Amino acid sequence: MNKNPKFIWYLNNGKQRAQNKYQVFLQSTKIQNRQKQQYQFWTPN
Repeated sequence: MNKNPKFIWYLNNGKQRAQNKYQVFLQSTKIQNRQKQQYQFWTPN
């Protein structure tokens, strides 16, 4: 394991960014699913 503080900061920063991207992705998919459900609800079969 590299003990360089810059390297450690880079790793932690990368983890944070990945989590943020994942959360944004989850939120967008939730919104898309909600819109799909509403669309199916409003369209007559």
